[in-house]
Amino acid sequence: MMTEGLVANGATVVIASRDGEKNAATAERLNAGAAAHGGHVYALGADLASYQGCDTLVSEVAALVGGKLHGLINNSGRSWGAEIDEYSIERFDQTVQLNLNVPFYLTQQCLPMLEAAQTEGNPSSVINIGSIDGMRTPGTGSNTYAYSSSKMGLIALTRHLGKDLAPRNLTVNLIAPGPFYTKLLALNNPDAYKNFGTGHPAEAAFKRGVSASNPSGRLGEGYDAAGAAIFLLSKAGSYVNGATINLDGGSWLGSKL
Repeated sequence: MMTEGLVANGATVVIASRDGEKNAATAERLNAGAAAHGGHVYALGADLASYQGCDTLVSEVAALVGGKLHGLINNSGRSWGAEIDEYSIERFDQTVQLNLNVPFYLTQQCLPMLEAAQTEGNPSSVINIGSIDGMRTPGTGSNTYAYSSSKMGLIALTRHLGKDLAPRNLTVNLIAPGPFYTKLLALNNPDAYKNFGTGHPAEAAFKRGVSASNPSGRLGEGYDAAGAAIFLLSKAGSYVNGATINLDGGSWLGSKL
């Protein structure tokens, strides 16, 4: 969603995913619509579960962008849910690794490119993708201990980095999405997940139920995500630093206040 908005406004974007085939198809689709705007998407395959995979991605990005990177969006993540008596500590470690450790490591490794791109009055930008579940205790039945804990930790990391990197003309902020209809959200309903993107009645019912629990009465749309990213990556957001932006329609406040 963020990439679509960025390329439509003339940006060159590199997207990375474990699924190289789907990633390439996404780039092809977005490039077909972006030509008139001067934007372009490059697709890379990368498994960020290991630091070696992160290093490979950073090297490939550096080669593509000529050593200058105006923005980094740390978006990769995972979740796991189980009752506490059955919760796998290995799954806990894997979730914290990808959701918290990797954003720090990628930011660290991309610093030379980010610093090379900044100019006076135009800082480079890091955007961490958190979650409203990092700002509240998930509801009954949502035993995603590692996910919500890692996302809360990411808020603290964002503030640390924002303070330390501001003198180097970099801003670091966090977007905390609420419910957007993605596969990660659909995992909360097996029938919706199995029929993801098909318009199946189970999928529609799940979306209605989630929407009804949001004070805004809806799910997030592509323009919501794109607008937030464009703001933080543009000069309009250059004075925002260390902030957490709730992109959730108010759902973190509680249902139907």
